[in-house]
Amino acid sequence: MHTKSSRLLVVAALMALSATLGCDRLEFTGTGSAREHMNSGDQEIPDQEGWNSVVRITRRGRLTAILQYGHMQKFAGKHLVLFDGGITVDFYNADGKHTSNLIARKGRMHESSGKVEALQNVVVVSDSGITLMTEHLIWDPEKKRIFSDQFVTIATQEGDTLYGLGFESDQDLKNWTIKKPRGISQKKLDLSELKEPPAPQDDSSKVERTISDEIE
Repeated sequence: MHTKSSRLLVVAALMALSATLGCDRLEFTGTGSAREHMNSGDQEIPDQEGWNSVVRITRRGRLTAILQYGHMQKFAGKHLVLFDGGITVDFYNADGKHTSNLIARKGRMHESSGKVEALQNVVVVSDSGITLMTEHLIWDPEKKRIFSDQFVTIATQEGDTLYGLGFESDQDLKNWTIKKPRGISQKKLDLSELKEPPAPQDDSSKVERTISDEIE
């Protein structure tokens, strides 16, 4: 009876998250447990908690991502969901094919925007062989993009190791831009000499894409 009650609470908690992603839908799979709190208005006490569960995120019936977490806390008053105990996110393209995997120690979901933040020891590995490491990464499920404004390290399958302050990419890590790049390239590019173009120039994004294309 306790197991059934806990499972129902997990389903209820995840259904409550479905509004956070607009057109996206969250579906519960697997086993786990949950607890609902009688909150007297204290925003420091979670309204709901869950443990060791899996969330399937679909968009218009198509699988977009699968999120697994060790521990979840939902704060209705703050429109915020916190994940800890380790999180894992597997991303899928429009054809349902797995494209990349993200792991982090912690995470949080903003109900107002649906964006998910990954925090501490964040590692993203694409199926094409790109590895991204940082301490803070944001996933926008609406745009299917990931980005960071902090220090990042990227390792490519060709043996390039790149560093930068700021990063943006599609969630498949196929088309990405690293800001203020430096590092070691096996293609004999002196990345330490690469500089960002002056901000006022209209073709700044074109220059950054050119740099990315050369080192990919």
